[in-house]
Amino acid sequence: MPDKMTKKARKLTRKGWTFRFARTEKDKNKAVELFRTVDGIAGNAVFDGDILVAESPHHSIAGAALLGSWEDANGLRHCLVRVLAVAPDKQGKGVGTALLWATHAAARGIEVFGGCSAANEGFYRAAGCEIRTDLGNGMVSSNPLYNRWFVLP
Repeated sequence: MPDKMTKKARKLTRKGWTFRFARTEKDKNKAVELFRTVDGIAGNAVFDGDILVAESPHHSIAGAALLGSWEDANGLRHCLVRVLAVAPDKQGKGVGTALLWATHAAARGIEVFGGCSAANEGFYRAAGCEIRTDLGNGMVSSNPLYNRWFVLP
């Protein structure tokens, strides 16, 4: 984990923030609400997968990441960040970056990547991610809005 992220995560943790998997339906519903309002995801979208949440010291969920994982034909495991959202009033305060790296820690050495748009490429670069147009295995994004990938080192 880069030093920059370690400092941000430690600072948030010292302030009482926690990064954990959603445990209750209330947690999951709050995360889905963030996905819909922050990322504009359609009301009929299905959110299957693990949800990692960023919980403030006041016990409100201010960020969430929807994760999916699988094993490829070569036996390598991968973790896809399908959606990453932070409440508008918490954006720019390190919550998204800390949540991204909490995802990396939860993946325990598995490659972590996700779709990236031109609009959010700066965020992922600043968080220490590499930006690619292809993942090296021919996997390209079929979504014209997310036409590149971020990959955590």
